[in-house]
Amino acid sequence: MIRPRSVIAAVLVLVLGCSPGAHAQDLGIEYAMTRAGYGQALQDPAGLGGYLDLPVSDRFAVRLTASHHVENASIRRSPCTGLVPPGADCSPRAFDGDARMTVVGAGLAVQPLPSTAGLQPEVYLLLTGTDIDAVFAEQEGDARLRPITPDGFSIGWSAGAQVHYALTPVFGFTGRIGVHAPQLGACGSDGWFAFCDDRTLVEFGIGMRLTWSAFFP
Repeated sequence: MIRPRSVIAAVLVLVLGCSPGAHAQDLGIEYAMTRAGYGQALQDPAGLGGYLDLPVSDRFAVRLTASHHVENASIRRSPCTGLVPPGADCSPRAFDGDARMTVVGAGLAVQPLPSTAGLQPEVYLLLTGTDIDAVFAEQEGDARLRPITPDGFSIGWSAGAQVHYALTPVFGFTGRIGVHAPQLGACGSDGWFAFCDDRTLVEFGIGMRLTWSAFFP
């Protein structure tokens, strides 16, 4: 099974060293939230992400991305899943849980219009790999709940729009809104299948971007 941290590390190595013309790169860091809506398992994870744009022309760039969003939540539900043994206590109980969503992506970013007054609009389309997990511990006992999740990375896509506002030739702020279709699949005959419902997720992000060309004219 591919480990998310290993994939993120590989993407970061690619981000920092894959292009011989480092002066042509734009590096962005953002804090973002995903409106997931997967029942009690994962609702609104948030966290840090980053991207690297490798320009291929004045308006087109190859974009590489990586993000890690987490959520802490308390839920109340039955500890029983799957086939329940006779006499088992399946009354609802309180659980505290941690869930995470790790996403890597690669695709294109396009600047459809010229920059105006420091504002640079962009649109993007990415192929994504999503790894997701959640585990809940009973507050007053030893029971554990773990929804059945896809094995490894699920291949999907994401698209959206972003605006970059340049404060200086080197530094600026960004705002982004997008959609993500992770194409998760973890259905079965029994158990807790919170991620069985395939859906398109909404994403919001704000961040900053560094333009290396200002250092290497």
